[in-house]
Amino acid sequence: MFFLLRRAESGSRSELADKRTLRQKGFSLLELLIGVTVLAIGLLAIGSLQVASVRGNFSSNNVTQATYIAQDGLESLINLPFDDGLLSSGREYTPDPVKIGGVTFDRRYAVSENNGLKTLSYTVRWYAGINHAITVSTSRYQ
Repeated sequence: MFFLLRRAESGSRSELADKRTLRQKGFSLLELLIGVTVLAIGLLAIGSLQVASVRGNFSSNNVTQATYIAQDGLESLINLPFDDGLLSSGREYTPDPVKIGGVTFDRRYAVSENNGLKTLSYTVRWYAGINHAITVSTSRYQ
């Protein structure tokens, strides 16, 4: 502080430059570059999280659609009479595939019988980068 007061008394040009430096406001180029870098890293992280979120939502939608298809197919089998030909034991049936939102869902169901108890298993398979499958089953007694 003494140094600044002493210079102020002298009134030299370097003293005026020192005063300008003390009064300057704003950011230096280095501070600006560091701030932009931190911001860019943060935005890239948020962008990658967004991509992961979209993929997760797409996968969840496919699981939901497959569950609906399997549940609907199983309910239609439950509503058939017990001795219907579509409920013959020991065979596997493959109804036509269902295409929803660009994804093809293959359907299969199998019937097994043991002492008057029929077990119905309905499986839905689809491919979305990797193979997926979901199976629902129930039992019916005569």
